[in-house]
Amino acid sequence: MRELTDEQRSKIKRYLTLDENQLYSLIAPYLDEESVTLYAPEGMLQAGKAFVDKIGNDLKKAVCEDFNWPAKRNDRSFDDTVTLVATIGDVITAYVGKVPPFAIAALLVKQGLDRLCK
Repeated sequence: MRELTDEQRSKIKRYLTLDENQLYSLIAPYLDEESVTLYAPEGMLQAGKAFVDKIGNDLKKAVCEDFNWPAKRNDRSFDDTVTLVATIGDVITAYVGKVPPFAIAALLVKQGLDRLCK
């Protein structure tokens, strides 16, 4: 695991204070679609959900197979949620495009990695 800067740690903590819908809504501005700037809040939420659904299989493979979360779930270093989000963010970076990987990682952690990997 890499060492986090204070700024990264602070950003992850802010993501973790948001609920799932707020995290989904943060995704839309990073998407390439031209109409994204025209979205009302509900549209931003739906665009975020659609993006995560679209890359869902890649996220699942990265977290559950490549990183092998089921084998690492009892690793005490992941008791710190910030460290867990940072690690998952690193694991999924290749799949999220311009979307901040820590935002998607915080969403996955909030939804439950065990649930993702079942």
